Amino acid sequence: MTEIAALVAATTAVAAAAARYWQARRYSMTPGQRYLLIVLGGLSISLLLDVPLAQTTIASATDLPYLARWLANTTAMAAAFSVKAMIVRTTADADQVNATVQVRWCAVIGVLAVGLMTPLLLRTDAALDPDLLTAMFHANDVALGQVLCWCYMAACITNFVIVMRRYLLRLDVRPLMHYGMVTVTLAGVVGVLWLAWNAFVVVMQHIGSRLTADALGVSRTLCSAAVVLIAIGVTLPLWTPWFRRRLALWKTRRTVRNLEPLWTMMTNLVPAAAAFGVKGDTDPELVLYRQIIDIRDVLLRLMGHVEPVVEEQVVRAEVEAGESAGNRPATRIPACDIALAMENFRCGRRPATSLPDRPTRRVFDDIGDEAEWLIAIYITMRTDQVVRRVVSDFLE
Repeated sequence: MTEIAALVAATTAVAAAAARYWQARRYSMTPGQRYLLIVLGGLSISLLLDVPLAQTTIASATDLPYLARWLANTTAMAAAFSVKAMIVRTTADADQVNATVQVRWCAVIGVLAVGLMTPLLLRTDAALDPDLLTAMFHANDVALGQVLCWCYMAACITNFVIVMRRYLLRLDVRPLMHYGMVTVTLAGVVGVLWLAWNAFVVVMQHIGSRLTADALGVSRTLCSAAVVLIAIGVTLPLWTPWFRRRLALWKTRRTVRNLEPLWTMMTNLVPAAAAFGVKGDTDPELVLYRQIIDIRDVLLRLMGHVEPVVEEQVVRAEVEAGESAGNRPATRIPACDIALAMENFRCGRRPATSLPDRPTRRVFDDIGDEAEWLIAIYITMRTDQVVRRVVSDFLE
């Protein structure tokens, strides 16, 4: 199961890298974007190489049992270096000279760490053990090489979390970008927990204590979670606006579908109100606006046909139905007004006195709210027993 989680995390990182690369191609790619691509690419490769199938395949093909482990460590260290370089470049502001010095020193230390790790992992006589934590217990050279990798990554990731924690306090960051930074910072915290857990397991193994938990499974889960959080955080400003647009479009289409029965009923009553029509339009927002305009037009024509005694009839029907006025839905009176006005309009009848503003007296700031209100009125007209009783009594 943890191997599947690692594959999912690696796929997510690759997708995030592709999305960021696609965005960067539209403009000139900055050093920070290059570092970000290295982070995502390095982490995805490292996760894929950590899968036991990849390790055994590479070991059988090269006769180097820990070549896959060395490649995984090297790509992970490259990702850690890129994290450090990216945060240094981003937060340096005007002091780019000092930032360049820090990045170079970090690169030198990383190269030295890889140089020391190479003979330890590639010249070891230990047999391949896909369980890294167990392999470190039985082979000291593998353990020392892995500790070098983890120490370098711990230094880079811890510095990243500390700097990002201060950077999150800035007020000049857009909200969506801030959420992405929070997610990436959380990924850094999970990465530190992953390194701490690995160190804890190694120490417990060497002092002879047995762990009841699946140590390797926990390690892979924490690592996969950190990679997924990074992928989500760095792409949040890219896919969130698209997702919001798709969600708004879906809501608009749903509103159009729900409002169509009322629009059909109104335009059948007054065909002239639908002179422009909405069937041929493909833009859901335009269709919704057209529907609202048509319904408003019909309601304006119904103003002079509203019965002035509707509320009294509603109260009487509620008493007969055993309901109290305190539990009356807000849409019941408007539903009765419109239903009776439509009957009067069909018959060409105008009450001697009417309340012409009642069906349309509600004011809305958003067309979506108005559409939901009209949908609620239509549902009340069709399903409310009190409305049905008032209309049937009126027709009698």
